[in-house]
Amino acid sequence: MTKEEIYQAMVDWQMDAGEDFLDYFDSSLNAISFMCWARGKGYITIEQFNLWEGEYKGDFSEAAWATRYVHSFDGEQIEYAVVSEEDWTEEGQEKAYGILAEFISESVSYQRKFKEFLEEN
Repeated sequence: MTKEEIYQAMVDWQMDAGEDFLDYFDSSLNAISFMCWARGKGYITIEQFNLWEGEYKGDFSEAAWATRYVHSFDGEQIEYAVVSEEDWTEEGQEKAYGILAEFISESVSYQRKFKEFLEEN
């Protein structure tokens, strides 16, 4: 699947479910894989990456909440999130989901996880 197809499938899922895609797909994401990829792609700086690592002090078992590192908009500025907004905006969500779609499109494993998620939900 292309990143455009993945992005559209995310939007379609949200419209059908009436829920935020990230809230449901985050258990399929590995925070370490995503954040290392985001750093390598230049979506976050080394300073942001180090802030993220410092937040978990090497124990990433609690890093499962994608809204803390993909798209944060809960009034709490999370400096290491790929897209961090004080309030939710459509533009912010589009940017965050576009980046997530790119990540998924570049991984055979994540494409499989994404397809399984869509089939199950």
